[in-house]
Amino acid sequence: MYRDSRYNKFFRENDSIFLFNSFSRACIKVKRTELKRIKSILNEKNPCIGENKNYQDILIKNGFILSDNINELERIEYLYNANYFRTDEINVVLVPTFKCNFKCPYCFEAGYEKEDDEVKDYFDILRNFANENFCNRKRVHISLFGGEPLLKKNELFSYLDYVSMQSKNYGYDLSINIVTNGFLLDKDTVSALFKYNCISLQVTLDGNKEVHNKLRILHNNRVTFDIIVNNFKAAIQYGIKTHTNTHFILRVNLLNQNIDHIRPILESFNLEERGKINIIFRPIYTTSHFGEANSNTIFDLKKFYDEAKNYGFNIVKSTYYLQHCESAGGVNFFYVTPDLKIWKCLNDISTETANIGQINKAGMLQFNITHISKWYQKSNPFKDEKCRDCYYLPICYGGCTRYYAKTGVRKCTSKDMSITPYFYS
Repeated sequence: MYRDSRYNKFFRENDSIFLFNSFSRACIKVKRTELKRIKSILNEKNPCIGENKNYQDILIKNGFILSDNINELERIEYLYNANYFRTDEINVVLVPTFKCNFKCPYCFEAGYEKEDDEVKDYFDILRNFANENFCNRKRVHISLFGGEPLLKKNELFSYLDYVSMQSKNYGYDLSINIVTNGFLLDKDTVSALFKYNCISLQVTLDGNKEVHNKLRILHNNRVTFDIIVNNFKAAIQYGIKTHTNTHFILRVNLLNQNIDHIRPILESFNLEERGKINIIFRPIYTTSHFGEANSNTIFDLKKFYDEAKNYGFNIVKSTYYLQHCESAGGVNFFYVTPDLKIWKCLNDISTETANIGQINKAGMLQFNITHISKWYQKSNPFKDEKCRDCYYLPICYGGCTRYYAKTGVRKCTSKDMSITPYFYS
């Protein structure tokens, strides 16, 4: 006996109809002439025959139809907890410096660039940390973040050489990714990053060239748009030449932008490069340092995605499975800041209670159990009846943990941010 998934929903976008399952994340574009048939098959409790069986098999395979003895909520909750407390993997985000060669006015890290907070033997201690925490894992993933992480590229690459050799000796899989402003992304740097199995490389543009060169400037006021674009293009071409599996991610921040403003960005890349780029649009938010009004919101992203898709770009889908974001990841995910403190969310470095521990000189993790247990309680959406009953649960997972911890209110993920990108498959 069958039943339809509680996480099925039809969406109408312009002249198209999509059936999306928020748990399996399968998306089917439905012809209007077949809508009635699809709905009928979803409601069918018995195996279909004839042509309808082909439809039913596809719907079963993609999680739209399942056995009536399956409790989806229990299954998701089990998978969530199993993922949260797994110990065979570790994902560490290294933040070796808060310093940056840019002076973006909206940066949430403004004010944290003090050199005296940097531990001088940061990478030596991280070698000890690798010895204590990597050797018994199946997989180690290291993310490079900042500040601008490439300001420390010599130290970073020396450390990654050490870890890479260790991974070969102990047999764990090593991968990295980097979020960089792209200004220092020269050929030698790209070549070095790819050597460590770099699975994603992300750069950001602040809208079109005119807006970007007002916001993303160097400390000496030098503009950066052309250099970033050229460096990113060169990295993509290097990836094509070397057949790398790296995902090239272009984040475009929106500040009072329309389609005409964005089009020149899209045209900066040739057709081959566009096919390698995964693009994401996000509005620039106000911060304590930046209060400029912004007409762009998370609710008007589709028109930008439509244009990008027409130009041949790939649309970034959620990379998070069984969690809202990286900060809601399990016990073996955390940021390591320049002072060797560890955090679940880098947006909370101004809040000492969000510090979940530190790494000592011997490389040992010293967790603050009170803080980390509180974070788990706030990040776990299954403790909230509203979340348990919500269609968006398997893709939202309760929204931003930091926001909920501070306000007691769930900041639910919008459809435009979570589901709309799947319509472009």
